[in-house]
Amino acid sequence: MNVYYITEYKYLDVTCPEIKFDKNSYIEEIKNLSPIVSRGCMSTLEDVSSRLEESNSEIKNLYPIVHGLVSLSNVLSLEKSREMMTISFNILTRAALTGNVDAMYGLTTTSFTPTKEEMAKILIIKGIDHLDLDFEQVKEVLSQKLEEDESEEAFVEVLEEMKHKSIV
Repeated sequence: MNVYYITEYKYLDVTCPEIKFDKNSYIEEIKNLSPIVSRGCMSTLEDVSSRLEESNSEIKNLYPIVHGLVSLSNVLSLEKSREMMTISFNILTRAALTGNVDAMYGLTTTSFTPTKEEMAKILIIKGIDHLDLDFEQVKEVLSQKLEEDESEEAFVEVLEEMKHKSIV
């Protein structure tokens, strides 16, 4: 199988949209890398694909996929890299919503900043237009909250604060 779908995930008023991962869309670009890098990347791509096939969209099975996606994003074109990071953030967001503190730190420590359009592929909060959702602000507030208390509820609390601020 070459195309994998991770089903939509909902938690309270938050939705992580369905993810489509098309392995074939990355193969040609990986083949154009140097032979040594290409071999390593093909191996990582196969590992990501097999994990996606086995995951059944379960968050605990998806989280290990993030490391493979991030390593691939480091060698691909900007466009493909951003696609992979958007998928990674969707997965990290799902994990953070379930209380995974490592995923929360992953969201706050990465240099990737999703565009407003990419945010719509990562996180939708009922009552907030995705064009009004500022990830840098989410990242900053979540980072502060984690410094105070590494609560499993920290990410959900931050999103609730963002929703409340948008209503006021």
